[in-house]
Amino acid sequence: MLEPNNRAVREDLSFKDLPAGLLPNEPARGCRIERGEGRGPARGALEDDGRVGFGSQKGEKVMKRAVLGAAVGVVLLVGSLLCVFTFLMGVESVLLLTAGSILCLCVAFFGFGLVVTGWEEFRLAYGRSRAKVKILPDKNALLPGESLGVTLRISGKKAFAVNEGRMELLCENEYIYKQLRHHHNRDGDSYTTTERKRATDRIKTDVQRFLEGIQITPGSQTEHRLSLRLPGNVPPSGRGAITKVEWKIKATLEIPGALDIVEEVPITVLPQAPSVLPGSGSVGEFSGDCGMELVLPAVSFGPAERIEGKLTVTPQEDLEARALRVELVRREIVTRGVGNKRETVEALETFAENLDLGAWVPQEHLLGLTLPEKISCPSLRTRQSQVEWWMRAVVDRPAALDCVVEQPINLHTGPGKPKAAEALAQNE
Repeated sequence: MLEPNNRAVREDLSFKDLPAGLLPNEPARGCRIERGEGRGPARGALEDDGRVGFGSQKGEKVMKRAVLGAAVGVVLLVGSLLCVFTFLMGVESVLLLTAGSILCLCVAFFGFGLVVTGWEEFRLAYGRSRAKVKILPDKNALLPGESLGVTLRISGKKAFAVNEGRMELLCENEYIYKQLRHHHNRDGDSYTTTERKRATDRIKTDVQRFLEGIQITPGSQTEHRLSLRLPGNVPPSGRGAITKVEWKIKATLEIPGALDIVEEVPITVLPQAPSVLPGSGSVGEFSGDCGMELVLPAVSFGPAERIEGKLTVTPQEDLEARALRVELVRREIVTRGVGNKRETVEALETFAENLDLGAWVPQEHLLGLTLPEKISCPSLRTRQSQVEWWMRAVVDRPAALDCVVEQPINLHTGPGKPKAAEALAQNE
């Protein structure tokens, strides 16, 4: 779970301030982008959420009516009970006592009615008692460029009007970024601190409208069949330490004078394996006192695959190594503000121990690493964050800096293997 866990406020981003594409090579036309951030709700949120909505103008009006009615009802109820108690304690006339008691009871019933009315308006405003909305997608996981059929069932419980019904395919990118904050003390000196803030960008990739200007009646059962299309170049679902991408299907019934009925269902967008093998990966560099070269047979892999490669170490002087190991590293980068980074070692294997490496004598070592079966976040890139995967070979040296070489890889969780990899497996 991302920290800090502050509530988000949504505000619209102007298209003129956005890059040309939704993602690299993806046109932004037809997609609506929203950004949320901050520590609490504010006025004028873009849309009303049937379960939150306190920050919207419609939500504030409904809340004011409900709270005002309940408050007046409580005051009248308590006041009438106090009046009854006063009459019983200090009035000797039976007629006056009876009239006062009846009057106080009437006021009490009126106050109780206001309390019930306020609660009912609050309950109806949040839509749960008006109708039951159920979203039934044909499948829970899809690939970029595919269409998804969705069945929407609406069961009416109360009579109410619907201005419009709409279904949206949403991508939410939540991330934690760092921001500098400048302060001044009483002496006039200035200093700077770094704050961690959470923000959420929402992208509506497809919107389908239905149910324009109709009346829902109690006991009614309606079913609607809609189709949502996923663009071809979008980030997959993934959850990291400082960034995550979630996809949702959101159904909204817009109700006049009350908060909208909103229902959401999460779905998974899988990154598709490349159609052809990108080729082998090779990187060489000097790290500390060692020249190191890491060679991999490919640079794109899926869950539970075995990565095998070759490491060549050429030290500039004689050195001792406790071990040679290979690590699978997930690196998360957030570019907003002053940036934020997080590195996590997801897997490692040691392939050699207690070595004496001679100066300027190249030594080749075969290495291997099995990828985890469950990968929480594949390689992805959004406007404000990205997740990279690296293969890292390490020469573990006692009492000295380790020698390191890294090779970037593409880690996907989608079905299938590259065609070249399948042909290579068949030949073997």
